[in-house]
Amino acid sequence: MMGANPPVDYGYGSTAVSIAVGGELTMPFKKDYFVGGELEYLGCVATPGIRYSAGMMAEDIGFKTHDIDVRLLGGYDFHKANGMTAWLRLGYHYGAFSVSNLNNLAKLPSETFKGPTMGAALRIPRLAKKIGAEASLDLVYPGTRKQTVGISDGALQKAQAATLDLLGMYDWKRDWKLTGGYRFGYAASRWSGTSDRVPTATSSKRTDLSHVVTVGLGRAF
Repeated sequence: MMGANPPVDYGYGSTAVSIAVGGELTMPFKKDYFVGGELEYLGCVATPGIRYSAGMMAEDIGFKTHDIDVRLLGGYDFHKANGMTAWLRLGYHYGAFSVSNLNNLAKLPSETFKGPTMGAALRIPRLAKKIGAEASLDLVYPGTRKQTVGISDGALQKAQAATLDLLGMYDWKRDWKLTGGYRFGYAASRWSGTSDRVPTATSSKRTDLSHVVTVGLGRAF
């Protein structure tokens, strides 16, 4: 139960249905290297969403998220029997958090979060018979978070994020793979100045954590 006004710092969470799609194009460069590009999209829909109570009133706050990543890739081939390669990833991230009702009791704003990314990945396509694996870590810094005018947390001072991806692959049929993945997302933001959400606040901070599990198909061309 919350008071009449939402506090500056508090926790909330929700489950959501997610869909992830992506594509990658790579080509060999000289003897030991690869170059290429990648595009990824992750969308989530949460309904009823976040349950919030204020005094005698209560509300379910639904929301959607959209995350798009565009990357340039540079890979190194270790020339091992398992096909292991290491990758450097440079790109740009755009994320959107869209609240279904901006007049919600918690005064939660819709937001965009974007910024340049830098990361690395390790890929082992033949970890065992018909089984492959990949792990990657990407950082967003400096990030920019923009909130709905009139219900923002103040003037943004700092924003950053990180994403860890773990992916398993099974050779199902020729050129087709069954995939299973786990993504852990972290984002931190800090504001100063008068908050539109809570006028008595002069500074605030927030940490966002997300856990996404996906299963699907991969196709090589």
